[in-house]
Amino acid sequence: MRTATLIVKCFFIVMINHFFNVDWAVKYGDREAIMLSNIVYRLQANRVNNMNIHEGRVWTYNSRKAFTEIFPYWSEKQIYRIIQSLVEQGALVTGMFSKDKRDRTLWYSVNDDIYADCIDITIYSPLR
Repeated sequence: MRTATLIVKCFFIVMINHFFNVDWAVKYGDREAIMLSNIVYRLQANRVNNMNIHEGRVWTYNSRKAFTEIFPYWSEKQIYRIIQSLVEQGALVTGMFSKDKRDRTLWYSVNDDIYADCIDITIYSPLR
């Protein structure tokens, strides 16, 4: 008699949680607050790693297509509108820092108030 063997493979599921600052949601909108929280997270990581520092400020960049992988529930058009809204409301600032002058990639940072509160902070290392 033949027996069937069931092989179970375990997959690690990476959970991506999106969160936002309620004050930012009230001020800029809920979608904008979610995007802004992600950009602040990326800026903090760049600061800790001493990366993407231009004009005395930490910056990050991403294409709309790449943002759709982070935010699969938004289309590229929605992401464009959310980023434009943040720029128009003064929460985001943009720059162009690519080494190749033909590269028109927009880089993003946050306004001075958010920068002072979230990015320009002292990073403490654990006691040894």
